Amino acid sequence: MGNGAREGHGETRAVNRTGVGRPREAQCEYVDAGSGAAGRTRHEEDARVRTHEPLPTCVQDLPELPPAYHEALDAGIGQLGLTLDEHSRRGIADHARLLLAWNGAINLTAIRTPPAIARDHVVDSLTALPLLLSAGTSRLLDLGSGGGYPGLPLGIALKPERTLLVESVGKKARFLSTVVQAIGLEDRFAVAATRSERLALDPHHRERWHAVTVRAVGRL
Repeated sequence: MGNGAREGHGETRAVNRTGVGRPREAQCEYVDAGSGAAGRTRHEEDARVRTHEPLPTCVQDLPELPPAYHEALDAGIGQLGLTLDEHSRRGIADHARLLLAWNGAINLTAIRTPPAIARDHVVDSLTALPLLLSAGTSRLLDLGSGGGYPGLPLGIALKPERTLLVESVGKKARFLSTVVQAIGLEDRFAVAATRSERLALDPHHRERWHAVTVRAVGRL
């Protein structure tokens, strides 16, 4: 689709030409995660009863990840024979920082320690990177993105022209949109808050993606 893409079925995108892993320089805001499946309007979500404290929308005020995270990441990508540039490392780490900040409120993952996130989420996601690189993938779609794995680490490290994160649960889609904006990925990432079956009916998406990733969603 490129930067002039049609945005249908809940796909959200903003324009912010910042670099990968370079959080936007703005005052941090805090939002309610909302709840429910895709299809509910923002007004309807916001009208629901809140049970959690507001959640951060930027990374500047969040704790840095401990050395154990970086050690686990280095060990894992070393075993895969991969290297990550500094911008990619920072973007992937900032995603993990937001995941930890939001996870208590909306249960994005049962993996809750930074070293385990590095090993079981980030490195596991990056196992697909050599295959996608060898295929020359420039348009990546991730189905059932949930907390952002594998789509965000792959899209950050691979640097395709376009990455679409598809997530039908509204509160998880809101988290993904927050991450995309917080670490400056809007020029090549988008979030579609819809089900894959519905997206497949859209001719602007059907058979238009070079690679599709699916992790812990359902049987292929």
